[in-house]
Amino acid sequence: LVDIGGATLVDHEGNPLTAADFEVGDRVEIDGVLQVEVGQDEKPFVFIKASHVQLEERENGGGDGESVVRGVVEKVVIPDENDPSVGTLLIGGVIVQVDENTELEVEGRHHDDRHGEDNEDDEDDDEDDEDEITLLDIQVRDFAVARGHFITDGTLLAEHVRVEHGGPTEIGVAGVVTEVTPNPQDPSVGTLVLSIDNAEERLVTVVVDRETELVVFGPRVEPESRHGDEEDDATLLDVHEGDFAEAVGEFQGEDRLLARVVHVVPHLDLVAGYVKDVNVEEGIIHLTTEEQQLVEVVVTDDTKLRVCYYYLRDGEGETEEGDEITLEDIRVEDYVEALGRFEDEHTLMAKGVCVKRQVEPVDYISGEVVSVTPGPNPSEGTILLAVGGEERVVVSGGELVTVVVTEETELHVYYNPEHYEEITLAEIEEGDYIEAEGHYQEDGNFLAGWICVKREGEED
Repeated sequence: LVDIGGATLVDHEGNPLTAADFEVGDRVEIDGVLQVEVGQDEKPFVFIKASHVQLEERENGGGDGESVVRGVVEKVVIPDENDPSVGTLLIGGVIVQVDENTELEVEGRHHDDRHGEDNEDDEDDDEDDEDEITLLDIQVRDFAVARGHFITDGTLLAEHVRVEHGGPTEIGVAGVVTEVTPNPQDPSVGTLVLSIDNAEERLVTVVVDRETELVVFGPRVEPESRHGDEEDDATLLDVHEGDFAEAVGEFQGEDRLLARVVHVVPHLDLVAGYVKDVNVEEGIIHLTTEEQQLVEVVVTDDTKLRVCYYYLRDGEGETEEGDEITLEDIRVEDYVEALGRFEDEHTLMAKGVCVKRQVEPVDYISGEVVSVTPGPNPSEGTILLAVGGEERVVVSGGELVTVVVTEETELHVYYNPEHYEEITLAEIEEGDYIEAEGHYQEDGNFLAGWICVKREGEED
């Protein structure tokens, strides 16, 4: 599943497209990020949040282009043993249907070679052997490339399948963890059972040994992101049923994978509400949810706490990540979002806590200094600015705006190449080009929190 909302859609020449321009059978190239969300059934599902989608050139102007599936053969199914030319292959997690019209090619060997029969160097015999290739000549862990067209149930109806015996043997699988069995003496080793949802659900046992790289992703403090920071020294004790896992390794059997690397995205619960009280000593926050449920959020040394600033711009809400905080910084009636795992119906063991506080939106202004007026205090005063000439301009070009400088305003000068220095208001001169961020006041003046003077060639 690929979410193309907000993505850039272009054709093979870079011309912009809309979703309506794509057709079934088109081949596309996608840039994006793998994401995990919790569905209505409370189970995680995985999709790609696309940032860029490019339509490959269509053959003969049509939209019914061939699709290609590459990967290790995970399964060979021959329904009728009397007709081994028809059946299915599972290649890289995709079901590939092989029928009497599918051309099978096994590189490096011929039909008789695979069955231990003598094969003389006779070209005619070789040609006959190739014609006789069936699914019996394809084995689990072979590398295969299948070309064909996808049909409605997500199966690839293959026109051609080429198999390499000496190709790559590693394969990736991904699914929801249904069972975790750590070794009691060493929880860094053991097994995971993944539910792999292809056209048909399938269980794969993933073996984690001392050579396996196991990475468990923890949440970012802002709950909008379901995963982020890696957890160091993870073991199978950090993996739980319902988590989503990706594993890469070699199959030891049809449904058993010896993993080289395993990445786990925890399935975490999200709770939000207003703070009723905070017990700093015991590390507990009591929240009242919008449904008027009381939830106890347990904070440990591993819980990440951060303030997230919420503001309105053009009628829409935006959130910016702030500084890390402690329990002492959380106030009654603060609005809090927490990610973690429910120990029971009303107790959440928190991995991340975000305190959302509303602030005024930050505006940006830039332009040329017309004059500088110092105030009674040398660190205070005003700058008359002719706005315009660069990006991030919020007032129409050429308008004069008074920029108010206070003791809280940070003043810097920027030289090329990148080099910042702190300066004072007295060092800003007429004709300087500045960029500033802050807030517009009711009187139309701009209250600056940060000002940068941009100059060139004065690094010394």
